[in-house]
Amino acid sequence: MTAVRVGLVTAAAIVFQALDAGADDVTLSTSRPCYAPGETVSFVLANALESTIFMPHWPVWAVFEAATGSPVAPAVAYDFIVSLDGHGSATDTWNQRDYDGNAVNAGEYRVEVRYSASWRPWVLTTIVATFEISGSCPTTAVDRVQWGRFKGRFR
Repeated sequence: MTAVRVGLVTAAAIVFQALDAGADDVTLSTSRPCYAPGETVSFVLANALESTIFMPHWPVWAVFEAATGSPVAPAVAYDFIVSLDGHGSATDTWNQRDYDGNAVNAGEYRVEVRYSASWRPWVLTTIVATFEISGSCPTTAVDRVQWGRFKGRFR
């Protein structure tokens, strides 16, 4: 009996892995890990597969609060099939507004896209990218010590 259970568990794992094949070939990323409040969040969905992928609604993304999992945006999602060709990519943006049009609070968020690698709407893979909204996003653009010395020369 134990051998039968082990065999069934192994078979189920193989089936689930096969259904999820290609998950690494479809990626979702944000342009930066941190955004200032009110700044447009930009993200890219990239399909490195040879074949087209299908998403069940437009816009194809949804934003959630990372801590609670509460949905934040978009305000409206239309139920129709959206496709992305193999080796294609699509860029989209979010204006940091919730369902009611209010600015969201600072915090951690995640953007998700659900897709089917072959048109099987009952077999969807979810990919996620996380980002932060903060008034003090880290930056490496300017060394404050060097900038201070430079400004001091013009006083």
